[in-house]
Amino acid sequence: MSVTKTSNEAERLAQSPLGEWSAACDQMPLTSCLDDELAYNALRYARAAAYVKARKLGRSHSVAVDAQNKIARTLRAALGFAYPEDNVNF
Repeated sequence: MSVTKTSNEAERLAQSPLGEWSAACDQMPLTSCLDDELAYNALRYARAAAYVKARKLGRSHSVAVDAQNKIARTLRAALGFAYPEDNVNF
């Protein structure tokens, strides 16, 4: 399965109502690439949400970066990433 097709399948599943997930999964190959794509997207959105929330609360950029790193560590561990701590600085 190509990366683009995997991304499209992940997006389609994530945007589907929860009650339609069973039917959607029955219609697509359930590969580790799909699982990885969904986990990576969840991580990116969680990082962005934590960063924006901190900035919205008036925190500095560096505090917001720390906040997104903290949520990323928790989520990476929960999703079973091999390296739960993957801090980024930007």
